[in-house]
Amino acid sequence: MRVLVTGAGGQLGTALRESAGAPVTGDEWLFTDLAEVAGLTESLNITDRGAVDEFIGRRRPDVVVNCAAFTDVDRAETERGAAYLVNRDAPRFLAGAAVRVGAAMIHVSTDFVFDGNGSRPYTEDDRPAPLNVYGESKLAGERAVMESGVRGAVVRTSWLYSPWGKNFVKAILRAAGANDTIRVVADQSGCPTSALSLAGAIVDMIPELGEMGLFHFCDAGTVSRADFAVEIIRQAGLSCRVVPVGSDEYPSPARRPIYSALDTAKITRTFGIAPRPWQEPLAGCIKTLKDGR
Repeated sequence: MRVLVTGAGGQLGTALRESAGAPVTGDEWLFTDLAEVAGLTESLNITDRGAVDEFIGRRRPDVVVNCAAFTDVDRAETERGAAYLVNRDAPRFLAGAAVRVGAAMIHVSTDFVFDGNGSRPYTEDDRPAPLNVYGESKLAGERAVMESGVRGAVVRTSWLYSPWGKNFVKAILRAAGANDTIRVVADQSGCPTSALSLAGAIVDMIPELGEMGLFHFCDAGTVSRADFAVEIIRQAGLSCRVVPVGSDEYPSPARRPIYSALDTAKITRTFGIAPRPWQEPLAGCIKTLKDGR
């Protein structure tokens, strides 16, 4: 099986490169990003429909995994066109090209399609109501893929982190290493998810893909941002104290859901994928960062 991964330079794409190469699965993996990285990725501009059609038509993958996204939530408020180009149009181009070569597709989306007014983990049947341009553009991308006729899955995830790129875990470790006390938002709750956990779930899904479906995947357990920070600091062996504060202490251009936990029962029923408690993969991430890998 030939698997094409887009956005291979991001957190999830890097996690797939780390965990899902041919020595592991026996499949052929093609990793692409906007700029070529010698020996790691090929160049593919997924916002160029012609380039997408040519590349997929020539390489003829069996599965396309779209990890690429415009993820700067605040910048999306002022760069709406760019957010929609990457988060809606590019997935539509990829899905259309996949249909033409008979490939399946996994498209990754976000918990930010919800408004956060719920009181229990969101299921795939709950009505989306995004609060910001990022969430709106990701929801539009979901719908573009699901309406294209491509086989496969849209997978929503939440609070993604890894040893690579910019994310909450690395930001907290930097702040805690430089300060005795840090102030962290306590009125936003969700499910932290290791990019390696999500990569593992995607690898497990690939051989079982059928008709298009919508699924949620995150590591198990719901926590506030502040309590997440406390656990990050504890596992890292740092002595910094976390002071819980309200979101109003950190005003931002984009509104964020105060509660965005995801229910993963459907992906467990369908693919047998059982998420681990979020504290376990966090320990692996922190160890990797400490080891300097």
